[in-house]
Amino acid sequence: MQREVNRLGVSKYFKEIVFAEGGKDPNTFAKYLTKPTKHTLLIRDRVRSELEIGNKLGATTVWVK
Repeated sequence: MQREVNRLGVSKYFKEIVFAEGGKDPNTFAKYLTKPTKHTLLIRDRVRSELEIGNKLGATTVWVK
């Protein structure tokens, strides 16, 4: 994933990039949220339910098909 971030050249647009695995547990996401939470961008590619958790936590979410 880091290689893809580097290839796309998008790291300059983010203060911090974290790659985390963890299924559907809200605590997996909550520990990475910044304040205000809308400043956290959660990008997922497989599980829509994970985006639902991000939305409930107040993060900005993006689903990449």
